[in-house]
Amino acid sequence: MAIMSGLQIREIEVKGVVTKSNLPVCQYSVNPYVGCTHGCRYCYASFMKRFTGHQEPWGTFLDVKLWPEIRNPKKYQGSELFISSVTDPYQPQEEKYRRTRALLEQLKESGAKLSIATKSDLILRDLDLIRTFPEVRVSWSINTLDEGFKEDMDKAVSIKRRLAAMEAFHKAGVRTTCFVSPIFPGITDVKAIIRRVRGQAFEGMRRRGKFLVIILRSGDRIILHLRMTGCLLLTPADYPEEKHTHIVLRTDKGKELRFSDTRRFGRFWLISLAGIIPQRLSFFIERNEISPEEYLEKKGKDYRNTPFLQVYGHEGDPCPICGASLRRMVIGGRSSTYCPHCQENL
Repeated sequence: MAIMSGLQIREIEVKGVVTKSNLPVCQYSVNPYVGCTHGCRYCYASFMKRFTGHQEPWGTFLDVKLWPEIRNPKKYQGSELFISSVTDPYQPQEEKYRRTRALLEQLKESGAKLSIATKSDLILRDLDLIRTFPEVRVSWSINTLDEGFKEDMDKAVSIKRRLAAMEAFHKAGVRTTCFVSPIFPGITDVKAIIRRVRGQAFEGMRRRGKFLVIILRSGDRIILHLRMTGCLLLTPADYPEEKHTHIVLRTDKGKELRFSDTRRFGRFWLISLAGIIPQRLSFFIERNEISPEEYLEKKGKDYRNTPFLQVYGHEGDPCPICGASLRRMVIGGRSSTYCPHCQENL
């Protein structure tokens, strides 16, 4: 085991590195490393410590995988391989250990389709090799343009370097994606990020809270909530549908926008804008700092609902009709207050 700048790094032998995946975006996932030295504070992959036996804080350890050469790369022809699902294949130590480079060299004649996710510009080193694959999608995680905030959140390269790498891949003809996640309320400026990556990534989408809004040419809106496992895929029309694809929208460029959701928790709505122009109404509500708890009619009448509830939330108080003590019960996980005298059948 080597200890470098507070990092514990060790090489481990594994039987294989390509594993079958239940993710809706791929058939196989590949993780050349265990752990990630970017040490992102918000990283979902830190849960892997439960399975690897590591007790160290996330971001302070790295296992370098050593696997036998892939002898039958043609096995993955036409399949989608995701590099990587729980690590960054181009974290700084890749420059020394070159495990991701070795993986690409072993797969270069496979005919596999690649999806690569990273926060690094080290991937530029492998651009020549990546371009040899029949289909490639490379995504960079960018959740802020504030370099100071980024420094507080992760140890990866600067946002400027990520954007430069994205532009280089785009100019080389590789499909690029900007992965805006996680979204920090009040900090992540999604529109500003889209303006910065315009020309390299999809740009017809807005965020409203936890909802995604796709604006159609007709003025209608598609509203999406991905929930836990929802996913949007833009694919060629002849690309095989994933097992859990539920909605397919065909574009005028011969591609399809597919909504996939393994657990079926996601939601999808097609709606038309009402004539009241909700954006304008929302603007004035926010500008005047109005909230539902402060809404008054122009002559001073209070339109709040809560002050006029005579039973709900008044457990133990006398019933306004008969005077009996009100009771509370839970029905289907929801609270309800009732009068045992007036509603004796309950």
